[in-house]
Amino acid sequence: MAKPRNSLLDYAAYLIVRLGICLIQALTDLAAVRLVDVLGWLAYRLDGRHRRVADDNLRHAFPNLNPMERDRIVRGSFRHFISVIVETVRLPRKLHAGSLHHYVDHHSVGPFFDAVPTGRAVLIVTGHFGNWELAGSTIAMLGYPLHPVARTLDNPYLDQYLRKLREGSGQKSLAKNARRRRSDHPALYLRIGTADPPISGTVFLAAPTLETSTGRKMCRVAPAPSAGR
Repeated sequence: MAKPRNSLLDYAAYLIVRLGICLIQALTDLAAVRLVDVLGWLAYRLDGRHRRVADDNLRHAFPNLNPMERDRIVRGSFRHFISVIVETVRLPRKLHAGSLHHYVDHHSVGPFFDAVPTGRAVLIVTGHFGNWELAGSTIAMLGYPLHPVARTLDNPYLDQYLRKLREGSGQKSLAKNARRRRSDHPALYLRIGTADPPISGTVFLAAPTLETSTGRKMCRVAPAPSAGR
């Protein structure tokens, strides 16, 4: 049985996170990039457990990599994850319909969805490459109905904030275990770990062997055309 959560502690954590978000949103672009460098380095140094998991994943997935090469990728993975967080909290003030073309190359999105028969749903399964939150916001801002599927956060206040952040761009978030009618969702957008060479992306979320199996299973059971990279 799950241990009951402390609402007071959850709300205190929420307030601290919101304060940090306000500070990040007030930074210049250059200062935000420098902050990413610092926080990425700190996360790499302090989070030994995920650092070891990432190294072990790389060692099994890419046995030809030497320790220095694996360490370089792991460092980049931590920085990348921090950059996604910083970019995501800055999206509401930076990205909107009028500025979309300044920040995102979205020319391939339209032809992709236009190729789907009218009325059909599309299941989009992505790896942790680039900024997946930016990808979702871009698709929604271009006018394509999008329903990202994500795990509900343990902290209900943070979960509600993240949901509002996503839905501010036009997305309609779905809880990972939610049951809905297929016809309700013109496009579903799921994020899973990546089994491709991790040039840029997080590599410490799951074992590569499991990720590959998950992708294959989803393609078999998906009730809609699937697209993955």
